[in-house]
Parts: sequence; structure tokens; C-alpha cells
Amino acid sequence: MSFTKSLLRKTMKMLPAVLRQDLIRSRITLPKSLNPKFTFKLAETKDELEQSFKILHDCYVQEGYSKVEESGLRITKYHLLPSTSILIIKCENQVIGTMSIVRNGKYGVPVAGAIELPSEDSHRDFGEVSSLAIREDFRQQGGEFFLWMINFSLHYMIRQLSLKSIVIGVHPKWTDFYEGLLGFETLDSTYLSNYNFANGNPLTVLKLDLENFEKNIQSLYKNKPEEKNFYSFYKKPLPSNFILPQREIFRSMDPSWTPQSMESLLIEKDKTLHRLDENEKLHLVSSYPLHLFDQAFKKANITNEKRFGQTRYLVNFDGVHLDSGSALKILDVSASGFSVESEQELPDQIHTSIQFGPDKHTQLTLEKTRRINEKTNGFRVIHADSFFDHMIKDLEDSFTDKTAS
Repeated sequence: MSFTKSLLRKTMKMLPAVLRQDLIRSRITLPKSLNPKFTFKLAETKDELEQSFKILHDCYVQEGYSKVEESGLRITKYHLLPSTSILIIKCENQVIGTMSIVRNGKYGVPVAGAIELPSEDSHRDFGEVSSLAIREDFRQQGGEFFLWMINFSLHYMIRQLSLKSIVIGVHPKWTDFYEGLLGFETLDSTYLSNYNFANGNPLTVLKLDLENFEKNIQSLYKNKPEEKNFYSFYKKPLPSNFILPQREIFRSMDPSWTPQSMESLLIEKDKTLHRLDENEKLHLVSSYPLHLFDQAFKKANITNEKRFGQTRYLVNFDGVHLDSGSALKILDVSASGFSVESEQELPDQIHTSIQFGPDKHTQLTLEKTRRINEKTNGFRVIHADSFFDHMIKDLEDSFTDKTAS
């Protein structure tokens, strides 16, 4: 670090937080346009996944956040779950950057292994931004890529994953940046001097409210000029090279792994699967459609006899209780049941109409089986129309190849 940068950082630390954060917003210059040779999308193929994990490995080893892996890939247990989304930046046909969105689920989120998160962050509409890396030969332009990736990821998390809040674990030197740029708030008592997930580096955990993000960011950048106004940057029409998933069904997960990519990377090259404990293996097997992934798990010597029930798919369906007209929110679905959220107390048996995609509906009779929390109950299907099977098939199809690997 140059003497000037070191002096500037020390001077900024002496300022009150509100002034430090405003100074960050004043110093940032937002890009006007996105070069058409760069594409922002989700990793879909085995090749995209492998390039992404190699960039992550090389970057984290160089920064001291990870030890060298024999495979040359950094794949964590959180990357294995279908509820984790892997975002990438491509320059023509090469991956040059990556970021992961880990939805709270079977394994929790990474920082929860080191700190106790607030109780409201135990829900499924919560996640963690993790595993951010830019390929070394593009890091001189890293600031620009980073700003576009933030923009892309925010649209994806809010519009397609329907997340209500996220956390991020960062080195303490980056705290002011995230608080100033986007309005993150540092969680109380979350400083760690030795964070195992980042190879013993220090950690601070910050949280961002996504439900009120647009309103908060507009207030944060009030009276800022266009080139320094992240609210204006966020509200512009999305570039054509932002490729968000097209939803044939209103799911809120984008599985990265197919049976083919799982066998190629997780069984033949990497050791992450073998490091899981028995409970983690059971949760993993239960997260995937058995008839599609059975052979892959057998090759990894992971048994499925004790899997936790049927595969549950994370969704964002709207429904109506036909007898009362009250609105329902469907949070997940399996071949035999649903998790249903409602502001009204629901009877033990309900007749409902559910919209599961554009112009796609199914009518069902459901029976209550368990209470999950004060607003959410589990229901099993006791009668379904023919569209229900189509819905389950559409959800299973999200785990199969759509492009050549």
C-alpha cells in the first residue's frame, strides 16, 4: 500500500462513521455502460462451475483466505446445495469473476458457524453473499466489475430469490466501504480475530435489508450527482448482457449441479463431498431428486436409505384459500405436500388454487400435518388436478442440463 493511501485510510478512521461513509459515496464513480463482451449470468455448465471454483481458489489462496487444495478448486459444502446460486462474469467464453448467494437452509450460512445471528435471521428468506473473486488478469478493472456484479446480484436476490435480507462476512478493513456504498449495518459483537472459514483471518459481519433496499438507497444517495448515485445506477434499465434466469415456474432456487457436473467435479476431482459428516450427507442427498442423482451419490459412497423424506423445492407461489378468499404464500413444495404461509389461521383441510408459473395454475385439496411457526403450516396433498404433476416435473427439470457442458 502506498504512503498516500495508508495516510488517507488512517485519516478516514479518525472521522465519525457518518462522515466516512459519505466520503466513500462521494469518491465512487459509477460506470456509465457495460462493455458488450462481458456477460453476467448464473453458472450453468460443468465448465463454468470449474472455472469459477478455480478463480475462487486462486484468489483466496493469494489473499491468504484459503489453503492450497490439490484439485486447484475451492468448493465449500455450501456450494453443494441446490439452494446456493453461483453468479459469474464471463468475457466472451471465459469466466473472469464469481460470487455465491448462500440461502439459509440445510447447512445454515457460513458466518453462522462462527457467530450467533439474530433470531429473525433464521428464516429461509435470508442469505449470505460469499465467495467473491475476480481473475487476476482482470483485477485492474476489478472495481468496475465489482459494481456491476453488485447491481446484478441485487436484482437477482430481490426479484428472483425473494430474499428479505442478507449478511456478508468481510475483513474489518472493508466495513466502511459496504456501509457507505450500500447501507449495510454492522451487527453488534460480530468481530472475530480468527475466522476458520477464511483461513484464520479477522472477520466482521454486516447485514443489508433487502425488503426496504430501494427506499433506503434512494435516501442514502439523495442529491448525489448521476455519476455518483448508486440509486440511479440500480434503477436504470438492465443491460442486455445481464442474463437473469427465465422462469417457466416461480421457483426461488437455481440449482447449479447436474448429475454429470457432480460426478465430474465433486467425485472425480474434488474432496468436498468426502469431508461431510453423516448428517450433512443425509441433508445433501435429501436436497436432490433421487431418481436423477442416485448414481452420482452411489459413486461417492453416500447412501440414500435414511434420506429425510422427499425432495423439497423452494418456490414463491401465490395461492388462494377458495373457501375464504384469503391469500396464501407457498414457500416450498414436494411431490406430496407444501409449506404454506398465511396471515389468517387456516382450517385443517383447505381447498386452494395455486399459481405456479405464468398462466399456470393448479387446484388442490390439502390437509394440515404440522405447525412450522405462527404463520406457516405444513400440508399434505390429498387431491390434486393433472397440473400438479406438471408442476413437479417442471421443478425437477431445473436440475437437468439445459446447455451443453
